[in-house]
Amino acid sequence: MRCANGNEKCGYRSITESRESIADSLNGQVMQLTASRTTSLTRPIENAPEPVFAAIAGARKVRSLGIDSFIVRLPRHQKFTVAACQLLRAQARFADIAGNRQIMVTAVVPADWTFQLPAGELLFSTGILTNGLSKRVALRLPVADLGVIIGGLPVEHIYDY
Repeated sequence: MRCANGNEKCGYRSITESRESIADSLNGQVMQLTASRTTSLTRPIENAPEPVFAAIAGARKVRSLGIDSFIVRLPRHQKFTVAACQLLRAQARFADIAGNRQIMVTAVVPADWTFQLPAGELLFSTGILTNGLSKRVALRLPVADLGVIIGGLPVEHIYDY
């Protein structure tokens, strides 16, 4: 069977072979990159004075971009949510998160909550079976406006993809 490009190898087999040849040519650097991406990511942050970082576990400045503006390395997954909320409460501002200017945030809110935030959009909401008084909402929010929005929102998770 031929692929659209005329190649006899297509699909899974050629993808696997390509990945193996890339890994071989990089002498294992692919695994090192994958391993480092699972523990932390770097992000540009503005309006973040030096003392703010001292209180945040796992936060590390990578490079200065100017006065109170840095590229920082933060932990991933739920630890990222905790660290990001601490930075945002201290009035820091993310320029982007993992290269994204929009981000998904989930929150657990009262069941009668309606979307009335100054920016972003409601992606979906779902009731919480164990607590009929609450629901989980997923929001797409502009990264630059997270500090304003998160102040009044009970954030469950900020997705650091």
